[in-house]
Amino acid sequence: MKVYVLGAGSMGSLVAHYMSLAHPELSMVLLMKTQARLDNFVRHNSEISVVKKDGIVRAQLAAGGMPPMRKDGNPAHIENLIVATKTHATETALEPYLKNISSSTNLLLLQNGMGMPEYLTRKFWPSGNRPQIFQAISTHGAYKSSQNVVQHTVNGSLVIAEQPEITQHTTTTIPSNPLVDAIVSTPELNASHVNYSDFLLAQIDKLIANACINPLSAIYDCFNGDLLLSTHLLPILKQIVNEARAVFLAEYKVLNENPQAAASLDTERMLAHVVRMFELTAANSSSMREDIRNLNTTEIDWINGFLVRVGKQHGINTPANLMLVNMVKSKLAIERGLDQRAASLVA
Repeated sequence: MKVYVLGAGSMGSLVAHYMSLAHPELSMVLLMKTQARLDNFVRHNSEISVVKKDGIVRAQLAAGGMPPMRKDGNPAHIENLIVATKTHATETALEPYLKNISSSTNLLLLQNGMGMPEYLTRKFWPSGNRPQIFQAISTHGAYKSSQNVVQHTVNGSLVIAEQPEITQHTTTTIPSNPLVDAIVSTPELNASHVNYSDFLLAQIDKLIANACINPLSAIYDCFNGDLLLSTHLLPILKQIVNEARAVFLAEYKVLNENPQAAASLDTERMLAHVVRMFELTAANSSSMREDIRNLNTTEIDWINGFLVRVGKQHGINTPANLMLVNMVKSKLAIERGLDQRAASLVA
């Protein structure tokens, strides 16, 4: 079985690395964004090194920079594709591979934020023939210290579920899938395959935490735990959580079928979860803060921006989340402008 991984960042590389070691029979292929990155990967022996507290583990992986083609020049079918790009880059990254994808393709999204399966379906497969779309939530902590080296700092887990085409109704059955089975049977990934309703609750928990931690740490330019030094943030956190709760209940009617949903979506429990994530990730610099520090586009449109868009569809006001979206975008614009001004002065 061949598995392509689109997005060779920390999570894409980590998953491909561990799967290749646990399943030598698999053919894992990293899809690089540019020819320069592909050339650099090959120059480094086509090897990914994962660094953990107990040592370094290396694995060689195949890699490519173009959609796979058959010998006759036609697009080769991709049976399994893991997308681990930044959420905002998904559409652009996936578009060149559309001719390689069919309704029999297993497409797994390993990303932050919410709403991407629905967006891709409307964009690329509005008339049907949609691939089987799965989503994965990761609590692993990892970052790239260099192009081919991944620092695996937190042994977390993966939770995987199939995205139903109509999210208002779902079943409790969990059919077997070869790609998901391969991930679940990779010990280092600590993955589980659950039904969509249970996955949704876990996804909501992650989005709530990201909607609070990421934009605030980016705006104040601090580590996650530093936000706990101010008691003035608590009313803001509570408003973010309350707005999100209203949006989720309006958008996902399937939650009414899950007996755990009422307790999970309790405002005080959600707020306590956010504070706990501040504590657990206290020494971390959020991905959104790092994006702004590196002048990169953030994932704000798929975190707080998702809540704003869906809230608008249901007539729900989300002023706190809208303010954070605008502040993060303003912060990035200012930092880019300052960088350009500095560059012009040097020139």
